[in-house]
Amino acid sequence: MVCREMRTSMNGISRMFPKRFSLRCVAIAAFATIMITASPESLFPVHADSAETEVVTRMTIVDPGQRYQVFDGWGTSLCWFANVVGRWPEPDRSEIIGKIFDPKIGLGLNVARYNIGGGENPEVHAMGHRERMDGYEPVLGTWDWSADAGQRWVLAAAMKLGVNHV
Repeated sequence: MVCREMRTSMNGISRMFPKRFSLRCVAIAAFATIMITASPESLFPVHADSAETEVVTRMTIVDPGQRYQVFDGWGTSLCWFANVVGRWPEPDRSEIIGKIFDPKIGLGLNVARYNIGGGENPEVHAMGHRERMDGYEPVLGTWDWSADAGQRWVLAAAMKLGVNHV
C-alpha cells in the first residue's frame, strides 16, 4: 500500500523514498504510539443507555523520561524487493540500499528480515518475477548455497551499513 504510493521514476530506476516519506513515517509512529499507550476506555468510551451520561475528561501527560518498552530497532523485510534490487547494476543498487540502511544518508534501519525462498510449484507458475525466490534445495537432498544472489547481496550490504538484527 505505502510502497506503491512511494514509487517515482528518476534516472531510469525505481525510487522508493521521496521527500514525503518522512512525514508519513512520523504520522504512522504517532498513531501507533496513541494506540499503544491509550487505554481502551479513552479510545472507545462506553456510554450508559440512560439519559444521564457522565462526562469524563482525561489528560494524558507524556513523560519522555519514562520508558515502558525497549525497541531493538527499526527494520524491513527483504522479501521480494531485495530479490530485484540486489540484481541491479552498480551504482544503482548501492544507492537505494544506502537510502534504506545508512544512518547518515538514509533511514538508518537496523533490522532486516531475510525471506527464505521455498521456490514455486514448477507446474503452476503463479508468481511474478519479483516474487519468485530461489530456493536453496532445488532438488530434494541437493543444496545450492549460491541461490538467491540478489537478496544475499542486499543483506550483506545492509549489514555493512549497520544492520545488527537479522
